[in-house]
Amino acid sequence: MPPLASHSSTRSAPVLALVAMVLIWGYSWVVMKIALRHAHPFDFAAIRVAIGCALLFAIVKFRHRPLALPGYRMAIVLGLLQVALFVALSHFALLQAGPGKTSVLVFTMPFWMILFAHFVIHERMRGAQWIAVALAFAGLVAIVQPWNLASLSGSLLAVAAGAVWAMGAVLSKKWPQAAADPLLFTAWQLFFGFCALAVLAFVHPHDPIRWNWEFGWTLAFSAVL
Repeated sequence: MPPLASHSSTRSAPVLALVAMVLIWGYSWVVMKIALRHAHPFDFAAIRVAIGCALLFAIVKFRHRPLALPGYRMAIVLGLLQVALFVALSHFALLQAGPGKTSVLVFTMPFWMILFAHFVIHERMRGAQWIAVALAFAGLVAIVQPWNLASLSGSLLAVAAGAVWAMGAVLSKKWPQAAADPLLFTAWQLFFGFCALAVLAFVHPHDPIRWNWEFGWTLAFSAVL
């Protein structure tokens, strides 16, 4: 019996992890909207990325693994695209629109990925795949209701964030990263993304952060979980 119980636990762990990720990631859009009451998007983005970066480097170090990558090209590319630009665009979208529609519009990413993959890595959609895409797009339109948008600029920023995310994903497939610890590779992406966001926060004039308990817990949720 113990081996069977252990096997069952091993099989259920990924499912539980997936459910936890959906709940945390889904609610994070609400949390980030609250955080932006107290901080400019550049400040909030830079700080949460910095905390996440430090946490991942600490985990890698605790596991006694090297901190150097075999190569840094894709870490820089994805750090600038999928971290800095994506996070900045999505935060500015949240600032102008509600978290529900913003999150849905950001997840137009798969549609952009189909387009970019066609031109960049020459992937082709075939047969019934187009039916699935059409149904998914129809569902997206029904949810978003583009004829009834509260903020056109916020919606465009969210769609742009999805496009940037898709481009980063396609480029990572075009130029695969040499074998590296996924946590370490993500940590370096966050590092390069933080550098770009910190520069933007420094050069762009804006009001200072209003530090309080609400901003503290929203920052912790967004940066750590």
